[in-house]
Amino acid sequence: MIFNSFGFFAFLTFALAIYACVPQKHRKFFIAIVSYYFYSFWSLKFCLLIFASTIGDYWFGIKIDESINQKTRFRFLLGSLAMNLGILGFFKYYGFFAESLIDTLNWLGIESGYKIWRVILPVGVSFYTFQSMTYTINVYRKIFPARRNFIDFSAFVSFFPQLLAGPIERPEHIFPQLNKLESLKWKNTIAAIELFGWGLFKKIVIADNIASIVDSVFDVKNTQAGSDFAFLGLYAFGIQVFCDFSGYTDMARGLARLFGVQLVRNFNEPYSATSMQDFWNRWHISLTTWFRDYVFLPLCFNPWVRVPVLTSTFLVFLLSGLWHGAAWTFVLWGAYHGALLVIEKRFAIREYRGKNLGVRLLRTAFVFQLVSFSWIFFRSGNMGTLKHWFQIASSFHFTENAQNGYLTFLFCALGLYLMSLWYKAENKSKLSQTAFAIILYLSIVIFGNELSREFIYFQF
Repeated sequence: MIFNSFGFFAFLTFALAIYACVPQKHRKFFIAIVSYYFYSFWSLKFCLLIFASTIGDYWFGIKIDESINQKTRFRFLLGSLAMNLGILGFFKYYGFFAESLIDTLNWLGIESGYKIWRVILPVGVSFYTFQSMTYTINVYRKIFPARRNFIDFSAFVSFFPQLLAGPIERPEHIFPQLNKLESLKWKNTIAAIELFGWGLFKKIVIADNIASIVDSVFDVKNTQAGSDFAFLGLYAFGIQVFCDFSGYTDMARGLARLFGVQLVRNFNEPYSATSMQDFWNRWHISLTTWFRDYVFLPLCFNPWVRVPVLTSTFLVFLLSGLWHGAAWTFVLWGAYHGALLVIEKRFAIREYRGKNLGVRLLRTAFVFQLVSFSWIFFRSGNMGTLKHWFQIASSFHFTENAQNGYLTFLFCALGLYLMSLWYKAENKSKLSQTAFAIILYLSIVIFGNELSREFIYFQF
């Protein structure tokens, strides 16, 4: 059940109607129950996994909090990390490492005869394990005490608007809000509906329509695409992945507001960045700051072994690439971004804060090109598809009958740009707000892609 489906709208209507009737002191319990109900649409087995993970970190958090001895506290923290990373490692990376090992043995002339199990990746596992780990690490760091109320912690881990694809929330931000869940207010409801609608527009009008170009380019069976379409598909995917993921985030934030919770902003105009560091300060912000606070800084300031800043930067982005997907193309994607950030740090290249518009536009265009090239690795998913893209990109011929592709790209790019300007405009009059909402939802009805796609980040 995805946000852009009629089944979800029926579920949401039902949930909001009951939420409005539930006394405030019982709303956390209701949110936990309705979140598990939502997740059960994917699989009951997935519910058992997230429940086991929640029980484990709830227990580890209390043990860390109660322990006086520092070594004992650290052992319980290691237990939490081992559980979460073990879940993530088995369900997400078992197949990748097993296949890589077999390929290596075959390359060495050794036949293993090992059969790889087929492991289904639970949707959202990369997000809720990181969020749950954040809790035990912060308890260990004494940022806040462990929660004794299991319902509080369960609602935090399983909160359905951001359960499947983030943003990755911090417990110190969510727990205070869960303690004072308010009834629906007209002003908040209007803002929530507008934010959800904006996300829905980006997803089904822009991302899902432009996906047709991307799919044709990265289809290894398509031998008709030429160099022009290869690069068109690259830029098209840049728009698709941004609208798909930021669209999900906006919908999640809008839904959370309906239940009285403010989620963090996960995107801040990333394609206007003037350096690679600036880009990562704007793209998937909750994940970037997670790796900064829980991997990069501990590596750099470890009292036992301090890893140099440049080495830590590269390692963090290797891990970030692997977090995004269990494939060598994602490792290459992470290494590519890590190398660019190392170069920036080495030569002290920072975001442009001057007032010269020409310089700013040139810097933005250059960074956009660097980011766009990285999407080759991200979208390919495997080395065969990556090789296919380079083959058609270097074919040096134009694609025949490509007019529909170019028109779709222009329609989506121009529509996104114009609607973004209108959406971001400050001090809009009530008439302008109403007109925007009407055009937004009319566009969704008229231009919304009938073939509803899952969100790209569900696979991570």
